[in-house]
Amino acid sequence: MNHAPLRKTILILVDLVLYYAAIVSLWSIDLYLRQMDSVFWHDYLWGFTTFLPLFFIIYYIFDLYSDDVTMNGISLFKGSFNASWASALMAFLWLHKFRFFFYVRSILSFVLFAIITFILLSLWRRLYFSLFAKQRNQVPALFLELESGSQELSQEIKNRPFCGLELTRIFNLKKESLNNLNEIIQNEKIEYLIVDDKCFHDSKVIHQIFQALPLQIEVVRLSSFLENLCHFVFIRHIEEHWFLDNLLDSSKKLHDKLKNVCDRILALIMLTILSPLMLFIALLVGISSGFPIIYSQKRVGHLGKEFTLFKFRSMRNDAEKDGAKWATPGDHRVTKLGAFLRKTRLDELPQLFNILKGEMSFIGPRPERPEFVEKLSQSIPFYNERHLVKPGLTGWAQISYRYGMSEDDSLKKLQYDLYYIKNRSFVLELAIILKTIRVVIYQSGT
Repeated sequence: MNHAPLRKTILILVDLVLYYAAIVSLWSIDLYLRQMDSVFWHDYLWGFTTFLPLFFIIYYIFDLYSDDVTMNGISLFKGSFNASWASALMAFLWLHKFRFFFYVRSILSFVLFAIITFILLSLWRRLYFSLFAKQRNQVPALFLELESGSQELSQEIKNRPFCGLELTRIFNLKKESLNNLNEIIQNEKIEYLIVDDKCFHDSKVIHQIFQALPLQIEVVRLSSFLENLCHFVFIRHIEEHWFLDNLLDSSKKLHDKLKNVCDRILALIMLTILSPLMLFIALLVGISSGFPIIYSQKRVGHLGKEFTLFKFRSMRNDAEKDGAKWATPGDHRVTKLGAFLRKTRLDELPQLFNILKGEMSFIGPRPERPEFVEKLSQSIPFYNERHLVKPGLTGWAQISYRYGMSEDDSLKKLQYDLYYIKNRSFVLELAIILKTIRVVIYQSGT
């Protein structure tokens, strides 16, 4: 049962109420401490109202609308703390820069704003978790299993209590007869039926599920359920027809064409604006570790076509004297300046030229080296299908999973890449851009 839209709507609406409660509290404190005339309340309210959209964007960047963060006490504290202070700083800059609000000039006012919003919104999220993640009335679900998937499914549901399901019965079709499916559904009050994708090849199973239609239960494929729950595509639950069913969408062609135009225009603008910073970084690289400043490397791009990718050099000149190898945390080949550039993603700024040339996009799967692609395509099913779209500077896999250092990591990231390829849209890409800001702030790049 997907109650996520309703939950998120409630979360946002209460956030809105608490935001204005914080403003009223701040106004009352300011009024008491500074003895301001209450006639200025309308200016006060208008000033913070103009800041409201940016406030929500900041909270989204810091993952405070993610169920995973809401469940995790440490992540919730860290995210709420950082978002509150970031929003206070941005409110100070916003209200003073555009002079929407003349009367909040005290730094103390914005410190109080950060403290009040931190307390109110973090407490609300703990209440939100207790209300929605620990539901007593979980919807009973039945899983029809043909080959495998029950253990994986059980674990994912357990890890995500917000999904509102309780896996009450696992029906193994190799061990049990399906003739009594309707009876099981009625006796156990099943409302949600998850079906192993392999079952759809069996006409007898399909017929039994069809017979259960009058019971008005919700039926979903295992691959679709896990994709909606986890936001990536489980490779071992899909076959070739999945690509035919999901990737032959004519609307994506228009999206890709518009995106290509926007990519090139934005790349040109950013190169113009960031050229002083890029020159400064180039100077630092040259002084700290010599030449070459720009590191070029062959990568596999759209439809398997190779291109030359550009980066500021972050490793020693002899980093690959023994051949290509995976980068690792604390890699001794990375220079001190290079470590900072990689953490902040500044080493990737020269890839704006790749985007301008049409070889890359801002959003898409990260391009891999031909040596790695050849090896991974032999060991990972559907690996080459990630090349159906242009590679990107950032992407769904990059913000959702750690840096790839092995074949297992490449498999996991491929599953996120396929989710992006299937669901790519300007809304998803905006979300990726905002989440990338968080990655840069936390310096969780590699």
